[in-house]
Amino acid sequence: MAMSLALHNVSFVLDNGQTLFKEINFSLTHRVNALVGNNGVGKSVLAQLMAQRLPVSNGVVLGGAMTTYVPQLWPGSPTATVKTVLGLEEPLNAIDRIESGEPQPDDFAVAESWWDWPVQLQAALKTTGFEFNLDLARSIQSFSGGEQFGLSWAAAILTNADVFILDEPTNHLDQNGRERLTEWISNSRKKFIVVSHDRTFLHSVDAIYELTPDELHIHPGSYSAYFARKRQRWESQSEALSYARKVDKRAKSKAQDALEKQQQRFASGKARATRENWSIIERNAAKEAGEKNLKSQKILREHRASDAGARVRATASEREWFEPVAFSLPASRVSKNKAVLSLKNLTIGFQEPISKPLSIQLKGPFCLHITGSNGSGKSALIKTIIGEITPIEGTAQTHVDSAYLDQHFTEFLQEKSAIENVCLAQPGLCEKEGRDRLAWLRLRNTKAEVPFGKLSAGEQLKVALVSKLLGHHTPQLLILDEPTNHLDLDSVIALEKALEAFEGAMILVSHDAQFAEKQHITHILNMETGKLILR
Repeated sequence: MAMSLALHNVSFVLDNGQTLFKEINFSLTHRVNALVGNNGVGKSVLAQLMAQRLPVSNGVVLGGAMTTYVPQLWPGSPTATVKTVLGLEEPLNAIDRIESGEPQPDDFAVAESWWDWPVQLQAALKTTGFEFNLDLARSIQSFSGGEQFGLSWAAAILTNADVFILDEPTNHLDQNGRERLTEWISNSRKKFIVVSHDRTFLHSVDAIYELTPDELHIHPGSYSAYFARKRQRWESQSEALSYARKVDKRAKSKAQDALEKQQQRFASGKARATRENWSIIERNAAKEAGEKNLKSQKILREHRASDAGARVRATASEREWFEPVAFSLPASRVSKNKAVLSLKNLTIGFQEPISKPLSIQLKGPFCLHITGSNGSGKSALIKTIIGEITPIEGTAQTHVDSAYLDQHFTEFLQEKSAIENVCLAQPGLCEKEGRDRLAWLRLRNTKAEVPFGKLSAGEQLKVALVSKLLGHHTPQLLILDEPTNHLDLDSVIALEKALEAFEGAMILVSHDAQFAEKQHITHILNMETGKLILR
């Protein structure tokens, strides 16, 4: 079967009637392809359309390639077993019935390609970093986010598809997992479409497709070529907008000149009628003709001005944002000798310990980078520090005001709008200030009114950023758990720059090496060894 995949004039309309994107055309010609675009533009939806997991509103999906879609996290029941997540439940049940002598009519067809399932499973688990003795009855909710993605990744490998469509695969993977994923993609003969904002990964692709509300732009080459071509497109669009504005200005100037001349002629005609002593009938006729001419000329001027203004608006709407999002944090400073964080013989875990005992005393401005593989307890440590999890032994204490940015947005009300959530989290902000801050992150106009639960993951993170970091006061300690997960490229760059100027203390969990490198890290805590390294 040919490994082809194409979209022809594909559009997608949301349940509320809003068109997310329209008349998208795409042909899979390169082997490793990235799909990028601003938060909320519809990247995940487009990826699912390509995998035929969602129906198109208009257009068609063409091609004979077998596709498989890997979401960021397991979308099914949290109590689902590993066997279910791996897609093994049906074939293994069929094999069991066949071997017990009680097969059902379709069992042999279902089991046909699975008789050597232990060999297939061992290869898939080895690729994704799991031990082969994995308990197939274990529930998916007992795994970390990175491990959940790893299981979905293994399930995709078991399908032996022609085209793998991965949605933000590096978001929850640790460094080892990212390296395994990159190596697998590099060594595979399959084709890939990867939704990603990971700049390290984007440097390794063959082509980048950029989704905008009006078009799917192709940029052959990796991130550097994409960035250069995007700048060229922006400059061309900016020139077109500048020209349209000049035309609009000239049209308005001409209209004003014509109005003034016509008013002068009308006034001159009235003066002439008085001077030449016209009759009332002649004056009324001249007045009626003059007013009629004024009205028709006014309509013509308004029509021309409207056309020019419409061209400006159309050109402006076609222009995509290029300059990075920009915002700054309100000033916050921690004095050099101020105690900030105290961990005393701290052992974290749930029923069993998942860390070595930790004893740490940190003062003044610092950036503590917590590292470790998926499941080593990074997020659990943060939740213990903020008091969400009770330690097994020891104590954790912060001594300054803090803000916790949770990658899962558990504090936000799903049914309330973005602006309502901001105002609840930052009661010191008036609604206009909250809307202005959302606009800094390109959540403008009606986006502020959308219920939080209806926003994309990246848009939800932007609401969280405003709610936690962009009030009138920035806390002295920022606790950030994977803050770049879900953010588009522009917003990641903006957050990097904002945090570079932060003069307080920071606790950071991040697998994004480029982002972490920008944060002036002073200490590294490895959760697997329990050692604190002064950098």
